[in-house]
Amino acid sequence: MSVVLTNVKIEQLVQAGVSEAEIAHIIGTTSTFDFDLRSVSTDALLKAGVSEDIIKAMAAREAGTSVQQAQSGLVQPTKGAGSASSNQASLPATALTVTATAYRIVPHQNSFDLQLPGRVQTNCYGSGTLNWSVSCSSVVTPPSDIPINISWIEMYEQVTAGGLVYTLKCTAHWVGSACTILTNGDQFAADINGTTMRLTAHRGGNMGKIVHMKYHVLDIR
Repeated sequence: MSVVLTNVKIEQLVQAGVSEAEIAHIIGTTSTFDFDLRSVSTDALLKAGVSEDIIKAMAAREAGTSVQQAQSGLVQPTKGAGSASSNQASLPATALTVTATAYRIVPHQNSFDLQLPGRVQTNCYGSGTLNWSVSCSSVVTPPSDIPINISWIEMYEQVTAGGLVYTLKCTAHWVGSACTILTNGDQFAADINGTTMRLTAHRGGNMGKIVHMKYHVLDIR
């Protein structure tokens, strides 16, 4: 059973001393979440010690999981020389145009318990001059475990260019990642440098957002 990542669990992670980088990774990869990002709730998060960067990561994850964006897994190629000209200066000499021919998706999931240590908070107050009266109270928080589910996919693509077949791989850790499916038969502006190939495309049609995809080249034949 998936555990929903909420504002309260984010606060628990911060109070347990988990680094911002690790919390951001958990936010980006957890399978289920339910954040409350109303102004009153974000103010409460800030008062609890949650940084603005973490709140921004929560907001970005929410924005990246809309139905419309989740369904835009297929990306469309850039059209015309004008689309690629803006990136021409940064491309190495080995620029080429590739044609997508096949793809394979391999899903992965990892679950583990994040252990939060227990703590004791004691408050004391007193009064008097010669005869002191002191009263103390303690709040004990026992140790607890937060189940974390991390999901990711490996994307294998096969593209052709100049009579060669390239087998590529990328990894997507969150919905809306630039590592997405290439539409078979479409052509993409690309460049290759050693074992790295970068492709440029439009997400969601020719008028969509330009995305730059980075692949590891597994094989050339």
